[in-house]
Parts: sequence; C-alpha cells; structure tokens
Amino acid sequence: MTIDTWVSLAALLGVLVALGGLTIGQTRSLRSDLKGDVARLEAKVDDHRSESKADIAGLRDELKADLAETRSELKADLAAVRSELKADLAAVRSELKADLAETRSELKAEIGRLDDRVYALAAGLRPRIEGAPSAASGE
Repeated sequence: MTIDTWVSLAALLGVLVALGGLTIGQTRSLRSDLKGDVARLEAKVDDHRSESKADIAGLRDELKADLAETRSELKADLAAVRSELKADLAAVRSELKADLAETRSELKAEIGRLDDRVYALAAGLRPRIEGAPSAASGE
C-alpha cells in the first residue's frame, strides 16, 4: 500500500470518528431534550391533576351544601305539613266531639220522649188493666 492509500484510510477513519462523535453528541442532546420535554409534560400533567382534584373537591363541597340545604328545606316542609295535619286533625276531632255531643243530646231527648210515652201509656192503661180482672170474674 502506498502512502496515498494510508492517507485516504486515515482521512476516512477521521471522518468516521468525527461522524461517530457528532452522532453520539446529537443522541445525547436529543436524549436530554426528550428528558426535558418529558419533565415538562409530567409537570403539566401534575398541574392538571391538582386542578382536577381541586375542582372535584369544590364540586363535592357544593353538592354537600346543596344536599344539606335541600334536606333542611324538606325538614321544614315536613314540619309545616305535620303541623297542618295536626291542626286539621284537631279541627276534625273537635267537630266529631261536637257531633257526638249533639247526637247524645238528641238520643237523650228521644229516650226521654219514649219514656214519657211509655209512662203515659202505662198510666192510661192502668185503670183498664185493673178493671179487666173484675169484668172477667163477672162473666
């Protein structure tokens, strides 16, 4: 081999070493860029995750407050209905008591009239009953 061949081989070897170094350098640069991009993406994902957690917690608190408010409104409505029912029942009870008292007094009056009639009948028939055995003995 001649010196020109050796020089050409050395030049080729130098170019290969230079290209290998550049390739390794570019690979390292790309690797560090990718690591930085991944770190930024992870940070964004973490930020979004924390925002989502905060939003969910806020919604949960709002729902709890709404449920508590609805529950208290329902309790108040039920208490109002209960008091109305009690008032209505009291009114119906007093009406029934009045009706029963009126019916009782009517029954007492009717029984009194019947008692008077029976007494009048008994008083009016007494002479006839007393006279009936003597008339029977005369026959």
